[in-house]
Amino acid sequence: MYIITKMSGSIYGGAVVLSVTLGWDLYLSAGLCIFLSAIFTVSGGLRAVMYTDFFQAIVFIGGGFAVMRFSLEKVGGLAGLEERLVQEGKVDFWQIFKPIDDIDYPWTGMVFGQYIGSIWYWCTDQDMVQRVLAAKDNAHSKAGCVLASGLKLLPLFIIVIPGVVAGSLYDFTTRKNGFDEAYPVLLTEVMPHGVIGLMIATIMTAMMSSLDSVFSAGSSIVVNDFYRRFNPDSSEKTLVFVGRCATVIFAILSFLWIPIISSGNGLYRQLVEFQNYLAPPIGIVLLLGTCSKRVNSQGASSGLVIGGILGITRMIVSVSFKSLKGTLPAVLDVFFFMNFLHFAILIWVITGAVCVAVSLMTDAPKDIDEYTIQWKEIFVLSKAEKEYPMWINHFIVFLAALVLATTVAFCIIWG
Repeated sequence: MYIITKMSGSIYGGAVVLSVTLGWDLYLSAGLCIFLSAIFTVSGGLRAVMYTDFFQAIVFIGGGFAVMRFSLEKVGGLAGLEERLVQEGKVDFWQIFKPIDDIDYPWTGMVFGQYIGSIWYWCTDQDMVQRVLAAKDNAHSKAGCVLASGLKLLPLFIIVIPGVVAGSLYDFTTRKNGFDEAYPVLLTEVMPHGVIGLMIATIMTAMMSSLDSVFSAGSSIVVNDFYRRFNPDSSEKTLVFVGRCATVIFAILSFLWIPIISSGNGLYRQLVEFQNYLAPPIGIVLLLGTCSKRVNSQGASSGLVIGGILGITRMIVSVSFKSLKGTLPAVLDVFFFMNFLHFAILIWVITGAVCVAVSLMTDAPKDIDEYTIQWKEIFVLSKAEKEYPMWINHFIVFLAALVLATTVAFCIIWG
């Protein structure tokens, strides 16, 4: 999952920026991105990753708003952009919810399918979870999650709006890397010359920020969930060495996956598509396992295996056998070539059904209270939270409600 949806995507994105702005070869640029990020991760560890992520986030957000400002000036502000989209017949660029027959993002898929993949990304992905686990206490972890959800609103302004401007100003159908060149082209065309270098550095630091986080998370999984389990007496020095070796292997495999990404329908579209082939089984098993005391490990394993096989099969067909579309029996044609967000819903249901059925046919699990949600205690403050002034806990809840309300407002405004 990391190699296919995160590592290779970050590397390819950084390589495209260097290729477009500096004229470097795409694969030479990719190799440089990997080398710098891997060296930093291997030498620094998680603490270095988290501190640099914090400062790089500030730089990236500031630079992103600068790009939005200069790009909007190019088209006469938001009003001018909307007018251009109407004249060019691209009104759908300004809409979140597309018709149900939209080839990429139908509203049914966005409302239901998109959140299915997000459960894996936000709730089980080690890259995200390790930050929560590193928090000082429950209050800090909850505040961090609320802050992350608030920051997630910013891409609408620092990424989407500049992207819409680029799609209105330039034709990317004739470019080597297609729409993936939108952001770097926007940088070189609309930003003041003195700022372009700073923005390139900003994007590269954001790329390294993503890569070093994923490299650290991936190596942590290899060391703790695999190597240490079979070698419990290993020294700390050995574990560190194994983690570094895993980082190098991840880097190599990510580089080898770049040709697949570069041949797709755009970087973001490709990554979201792959995620929705592989993530739904993990999400539904997590929900069933934490919300039900009857679901057991046999059911979870069966659901993950069946759902995983179906998802991987669909991914292979979508990458290597696109020409088969329309030539297969109706059922198979729908399964292999339906919209990827609708496929996420289908595989979610299949995995859940298998998980529940197998669990009911086998023995109920025992002593699982520590792994399942205790509904009576879900709103009870922990000991650490009670030590803080009560207004802090109330403030965190208020911010969470504010972020949710803002999200709904955006959906209504741009729906």
